[in-house]
Amino acid sequence: MSRPTPEIRPVPGRIPGSVPHHAREDVPYALRIAAAWAWRVGLVVAVSGLLVWMLSYVSLLIIPLMVAALLSALLSPVVRFLTKAKVPRGLAVAITILGFLGLIGGALSLVGRQLVVGFGALWDQVLEGVLQIQTWLTEGPLHLTTAQLNDYITGGLRHLQNNSSAIFSSALTVGYTAGHLLTGLLLTIFTLIFFLLDGSRIWSFLVRLLPRKARMAADGAGRRGWASMVQYIRVQMFVAFIDAAGIGAGAAIIGVPLALPLGVLVFLGSFIPIVGALV
Repeated sequence: MSRPTPEIRPVPGRIPGSVPHHAREDVPYALRIAAAWAWRVGLVVAVSGLLVWMLSYVSLLIIPLMVAALLSALLSPVVRFLTKAKVPRGLAVAITILGFLGLIGGALSLVGRQLVVGFGALWDQVLEGVLQIQTWLTEGPLHLTTAQLNDYITGGLRHLQNNSSAIFSSALTVGYTAGHLLTGLLLTIFTLIFFLLDGSRIWSFLVRLLPRKARMAADGAGRRGWASMVQYIRVQMFVAFIDAAGIGAGAAIIGVPLALPLGVLVFLGSFIPIVGALV
C-alpha cells in the first residue's frame, strides 16, 4: 500500500512556491555583527563598573592587600636566602620585616635630620626669592606700587579668614585620611607577615577552591605571574636607585640645598608608578 501524500496547505500571506522570508535578512550583516558586539561589550563594561563600585567600599582592605603582595615579592628572596642559611622561617620573616622597616625609618630619619639642619639656609633662600618677586612686581612690566601689594596681601588674608571653616574642615579631612593611612599600614604589615610566612600554602589553598580541571593551569599561571612580579620589583628598585643617584648628584653639583634628602625622597617615590619620581 502506498502512503497518502500529505496535503500542503498554503500559508496565508505567502505566495505559493516562494522561499520563506525572515526579517533579519533585511538587516545588513555588518550591522548585526556590530549589534552583537555592542551588547556584549556593554555587559562587560557594566559588570566591570559594578565591580569597581563594590571594591571602592572595601578599598581599605584591597589596597593594603595589593601593597603587601608587592612587598612580599620584594622581600621573599631575602627570606629564602635566610632560610637556606638554616635560619628558622619565622625568625627569617621577623628579621626581614624588621630590617625593611628599619631601613625605611632610617631613610626618613635621615631626610628629617637633613631638613632640620638645612632649614635655616633654605629659609634664607625663600626670603631672598620673595624679595626678588617683590622687586619684579614693582620694577617689572606690571609696575605695581607698594600700596597695591599691601592691598593684595590684605585681601588674601581676609579671604583666608572668611573661609576659615572650609580650611578647618579640610584639616579634619586630612586627619581622617591620616588615620586611614595608619590603619592601612598596620594591615599591610599584618598581611605581609602571613604572605612571607605561609604564602605558598595560602596560594595552594586558593587553587584548591577552583574546579579540578583548572587547578593545574591556574597554579602554573599564578606562579609564573609571581616570578614576573618579582622581576618587575627588582627592575623597579634598580630604576629607583638610578633616579635617586642621578637627581641627587645633579642637585649637589648645581648647588641645590638638601640634595641628599631629595635623592632619598626620589628613591622612595620611584616605587609609585609614573608620578612618584616626578613629584
